[in-house]
Amino acid sequence: MTKKLNSEQTDIFSLFAIPDEYAEEQKKKDEERKKEQEERLKTTKEAANKKDKKDEFTLNTDTKIYFYAELIDVNEYFSIEELTNGIPNSIKAEEEITYKKVSERELLKRLKKDYPVLDVSTGAQAVYIKSKNAVSIILQAKKKGSAAAPTHGLVKTDAKIPFGILKDFIYLAKRVYDLYGTEFHADIYLDHETNEFFLDIPEQEVTGVTVEVTEDELTTALRFFDRKCTKYMEIHSHHIMKPIPSPLDNASERMPIYYGIVGCLDEYLPQLSVRTFDLNKNQHISFNPSLIFEDAFSSSSPFYDLSVVKRV
Repeated sequence: MTKKLNSEQTDIFSLFAIPDEYAEEQKKKDEERKKEQEERLKTTKEAANKKDKKDEFTLNTDTKIYFYAELIDVNEYFSIEELTNGIPNSIKAEEEITYKKVSERELLKRLKKDYPVLDVSTGAQAVYIKSKNAVSIILQAKKKGSAAAPTHGLVKTDAKIPFGILKDFIYLAKRVYDLYGTEFHADIYLDHETNEFFLDIPEQEVTGVTVEVTEDELTTALRFFDRKCTKYMEIHSHHIMKPIPSPLDNASERMPIYYGIVGCLDEYLPQLSVRTFDLNKNQHISFNPSLIFEDAFSSSSPFYDLSVVKRV
């Protein structure tokens, strides 16, 4: 007697009641990623509710400077006198010397010598956290918009971004487009303690042709302060348009990290483009997405026999 298929049986595993170990493992990872995302969003809201105002930018000899997972010694870039009294605004003997407090811009200016990406034009921001006497430097995504091989500065890792993360982003981008008819933005980070990637969704304002991250920089800094991670990719959608970078994208995406654009969400298989920005060459470099993301079709059912295929 032939067993009747029901609407839920869409593969050979469900047909014969065989557990699909790979699918179960992927499902478990997806659930863990979603749980982590919910916890991060909760932390973000709690941090935003607790802060009354942005802490005044202040540096001293004990201030710790964090650039994601890297700890930078402030004393290597400023003298004790500069950190104590301020920076002199005149060096002429006949003029009275006055001092100005070390500013965020001055810090980024000096760090830029060793960290070229730390430029205000790229979205780099130095956020002072008084309760920790620390500065957290973040790379905040700039406004983006649509239109009709690693380089110096990129995070070094042999791992590829799991396809599950890309799938989550595409699902969310489709959901946002169905609700609002707009673009959508997210960031992908690499956790250095676990060597795993995770998707983060910052506060943003979206339109049919633009997306802009509006999250307060202190909220972002607090959320990632105790987590050793680095921004690996900024990814946004062009919804049903092709994933071709617009002039606004070209002007905004100028850091040595990866940038992804997903487009044609109305098609069964959306399109994806990936690139980075080479600071030395001052130009964008495109990549085959398979070099950055795991292959979506890297596994299949073990029940198929390819020995019947003969090369002639």
